[in-house]
Amino acid sequence: MKKKYIIKIWLAFFLVMIFNSCSKEEKLHKFSGQTMGTVYSVIIYEPDLQQDEVILLKKKVEETLKDVNKKMNPFDPNSEISKFNNHKSIAPFAISNNFYEILMISKNIYQKSGGVFDPTIAPLINIYGFGTEKKEDIKISQQKIDSLKKQIGFDKINIHNKKLIKQIPNLQLNLSAIAKGWGVDQVAKTLLENNYQNFIVEIGGEVFANGKKKNKEWKLGIDAPETGNLPGEKIQSIIQIKNKGVATSGDYRNYYEKDGKRISHLIDPRNGIPISHNLVSVTIVAENCTYADAIATASIILGDEGVEFVENIKNVEGYFIFRNGDGFEVKSTAGF
Repeated sequence: MKKKYIIKIWLAFFLVMIFNSCSKEEKLHKFSGQTMGTVYSVIIYEPDLQQDEVILLKKKVEETLKDVNKKMNPFDPNSEISKFNNHKSIAPFAISNNFYEILMISKNIYQKSGGVFDPTIAPLINIYGFGTEKKEDIKISQQKIDSLKKQIGFDKINIHNKKLIKQIPNLQLNLSAIAKGWGVDQVAKTLLENNYQNFIVEIGGEVFANGKKKNKEWKLGIDAPETGNLPGEKIQSIIQIKNKGVATSGDYRNYYEKDGKRISHLIDPRNGIPISHNLVSVTIVAENCTYADAIATASIILGDEGVEFVENIKNVEGYFIFRNGDGFEVKSTAGF
C-alpha cells in the first residue's frame, strides 16, 4: 500500500535481541518484505527448518498479505474497500467472508468504545491531511468539521447476510486503525496452518508471538515516546509474551504543526478534532493482534478514560504512558 495508508502511527516495537541474534542462532529463521506502506518481518524458531522451506513459506506469507491488501487498501481502486467507498448508493453491497469478519470485530469495538473507534472517519482523516489530501491544501473550519461529522458513524452501516447497506450514500470506510493487526493475524494463521508453532510476526510495529524461542517467551521492547527517536532507539519497558497479539498507538511521531498548533493523526470522532491530551502511548496485549490494534486506537483517543476502558474488557491488558512535565508517567491495567 502507499505510505499514506498508515494513518495510525507507525509505532514500532523493537524486537529485543531477536533480529540481531538471527545470524548467530541457526535455529532462528527470518524473512521480511514490504506491505501496507511499511515493513513486515517473520521470525521462526525451528531447529530443522531448511532454507528452501523458508523461501516457500515466504511466498505463502506474501500471498496472504497480497490478499489482505486486495481487501483493505483504499488507494487501490480495485480493492474491496475502494469499491465499497465508491458505491454511492443505499443498495446492498456484497462483501467477502474476511471483510465481513473484520467489520464485525470493528463493530464490536465501536460499540464497546462508545463510538470512539470508528472506521467511518475517512472524511475527517482526509481534511486533516492524513489521507488523500495534501497537508498544504488543508482548509479546516468548524463549519467543515460539523458538515463532515454528519457523514460518519459506524452505526450508519447495516450489516446483514454478508451485505453492507449504507444509510448515507457518501459514507466511507478507512480500516487503517485495524488493518495491520488483521494482517499480522492472517500471517500467523498461515504459519500455524503450515505447522509452525514458534514464531513472531510483525507489521509496522504490530505483533503476534506464538510459542517460544529456546523454551523462553518472546521479548518485546516498548519504545519510549520521545519525539525524534527512531523505533527501538530508546526502550521504555520490556515485556514477555506468548500466544498473544500486541499493538501500540501513539501521537508523538505522526503529526505536523499548523498555525502554531500540533495536529495529531489521531482524531476523536466525537468532536472531529485531533487529540491534544497527555496520553502519548498505549500498548495493548490481547488474544489476537486485530483486537489489540483497534483497542489501542480507541484507548489513546479516550485519554485518561482509556485505562478504565481497557480494565473493563476481558482478556485485554494495557500499558499507558502519559506526559508529565518534562518526563513521563506510566500506568497499566492490573493484569499487565
